[in-house]
Amino acid sequence: MKARTGLQWWAYLSICAVILALSSPVSALETEKIELVEVHVQIIGAPDQPVLAARVNRAVSEVAQRALVGRPIAEVVQFAGYYLESLREVYNSTITGYTLEQLDIVPGRTCLVQAVLRPVGLEIRQVEVGWVFTDETLPGWVRADFAARLSELIPQLKQLYAGVPLASLSWAGQALSTEAKAMLPQIPGFSYNLTVAADRRTKLTIMISPEAPRIYEIKLNTYSHTLPPVLLRTLRSSIRAALADLPGLPVAYANQELGGLEERLSNRLTESESARQAGLSYQVRLSPAPVTVVDVTVESEKYKLRWEGEVNFGHPARPALHLEAGRFLNSSTRVLADLQIPVSSLSPNPGLGLGVHVLNGDLALVYSLAVQKPELRFEYELDRDHRVRLKRDWHTAQWELAYGLRQTDYLTMEVVGNSSGVWVRLVGSL
Repeated sequence: MKARTGLQWWAYLSICAVILALSSPVSALETEKIELVEVHVQIIGAPDQPVLAARVNRAVSEVAQRALVGRPIAEVVQFAGYYLESLREVYNSTITGYTLEQLDIVPGRTCLVQAVLRPVGLEIRQVEVGWVFTDETLPGWVRADFAARLSELIPQLKQLYAGVPLASLSWAGQALSTEAKAMLPQIPGFSYNLTVAADRRTKLTIMISPEAPRIYEIKLNTYSHTLPPVLLRTLRSSIRAALADLPGLPVAYANQELGGLEERLSNRLTESESARQAGLSYQVRLSPAPVTVVDVTVESEKYKLRWEGEVNFGHPARPALHLEAGRFLNSSTRVLADLQIPVSSLSPNPGLGLGVHVLNGDLALVYSLAVQKPELRFEYELDRDHRVRLKRDWHTAQWELAYGLRQTDYLTMEVVGNSSGVWVRLVGSL
């Protein structure tokens, strides 16, 4: 036996309902009331749109429930034409964008209502999908992450709205927006809002907003087994620059993307030009919170041989610049060099201020006197014998104390001092 179509089932159910109603005693028909309305809606002449079809079905059902539930069955049977005409008028006025092609009512305790609708008027022919961020300060890699995820959903969003009658958006637009939002990727720390510019060429815009709590401060800790503390401190500014993307990120998003975020930051630092030249590698660990703790470990395979020395600025017993430097060749051998540069303008209590600066990748030791304010700049060179040579030059800019990196050579400084002088501890690698 062939399966019955939807219309054949309706005809079968309608005949059964009429036979049952006519075979019941008149008194029963007069007293029994409609308890439930079962609605079947068919939309013809339109592409398959499950969300819109469900919303149309709900609209038809709501009207039928209000009009028929509680009515005496006999009354609906007797005035079937009146009820049909009333329902038709209500449907045509509320379900805009569609015209009622056919409406049938089969009275009973469960009243059967069948409606056949056809879309009319202008419909959406083209859909454009775009997105914007309510916070323009979000970093580019976050935007790229959203772009990659949302691009995959564009065909589904276009299909959701394509062919929808424009007039139906007044009552079905919210259901379509809810379905569209449900399609969007659920990313912790972000929420969505949709705006629909309805026209034959409809524009769907997704508004992406970061949610609180967000990262607003970075607490940086640096560690190393191979670099001296003073060199590690000089790297903090470049590390902080690489972490500049973190403030403003939602904490929930940072936790969700923690592994990838740590890897991205580690690679960004390790792959920088200065890190490659110096042979540095970075490992970043995050503890996302409004005040995020960032632990950065920095290591170097090239930093193995060290030489140490002392620079004396204005020592009372020797009012001159004195450098005693040496390089460790192995655990038992040390090469020393003793360089003295007389500086007649130095006083036993020069009152120096200190700072850090890199000049052309070379070491610059610069000092100034508090009163006379002359400046003397010393740059280092590494000769073939690995001795340190200092050059003297006069400058008028504010003094600065610096370390330099030249190819695979390292030099760092740690400053100590008292009222009688300032000492600079040099640590480096050849």
